[in-house]
Amino acid sequence: MDCSVNPYLQCFLGVHIFNTFLAYSGILVNARLRKHRWSHSGKDLDQRLAELIEFCGMPRSKREMLDYLGLTDSKNFREGYLVPLLNAGKIEMTIPDKPSSRRQKYKKVNSDV
Repeated sequence: MDCSVNPYLQCFLGVHIFNTFLAYSGILVNARLRKHRWSHSGKDLDQRLAELIEFCGMPRSKREMLDYLGLTDSKNFREGYLVPLLNAGKIEMTIPDKPSSRRQKYKKVNSDV
């Protein structure tokens, strides 16, 4: 199909290509920022996880934990930090019967027992 014959199609394709470029550029910029933040923090993931476990010595909300780590993406936080720590038994939910409760908090598991 010839796009020059149909200006609406040409406009749609132009906008689609532009939006795709912006999305791709955003991904690259975000990846660069994350790499930049990690390189300046001088901390690897294991160290950050250990610090988060200690931070949860008292019950903490997801938002408090995100803020402590300086993160904004709750999905990546959940997949990269929260779920692995819960599965490893390093932290636990304060309301285990209601995992999606808005009052849910997480605390360090006492290993003294």
